Amino acid sequence: MERDEFYFLYVNLNRLAERALSHLAAEMLREPAAPEAPVTLSAEERDAQVLAGFDNLDFSALEELDLSSINALQLGADTPPSPEQIEQRVDEHYRRADLRAMNEALAQLPVGMASLTGPLLASELTDWLALYEQGHAVLIELTRQVRQLDQA
Repeated sequence: MERDEFYFLYVNLNRLAERALSHLAAEMLREPAAPEAPVTLSAEERDAQVLAGFDNLDFSALEELDLSSINALQLGADTPPSPEQIEQRVDEHYRRADLRAMNEALAQLPVGMASLTGPLLASELTDWLALYEQGHAVLIELTRQVRQLDQA
């Protein structure tokens, strides 16, 4: 894997992880469907229905994701990194990443989807997000490997 390909892989998988988490948060905060129960529910009963709605959420696609660095591309509290900072981080990670394992994982991903080692359109990232949320083990593991680079 060339350095430029690694750059896109790093950025795309971090964007994917962030979108997956954002999607999960939106799913959790989405107003529950109108209850079929009578409108005369007490506050406690309404709260119980809302909490019961969370029982049906599927968190399995995020099980392996280290959420301690929710935005790996963000270096400061609320300050987006400069392009130079991102380039420096990618250079450091490229030197120590297991590129062979990453290439092997990339070869196991579905054919016909946009390459994770190149620029992605929003719709292409959405396709990858759908695969991620379906629990595609190789994609989840590859995302975990890239996200772990920021932990070391």
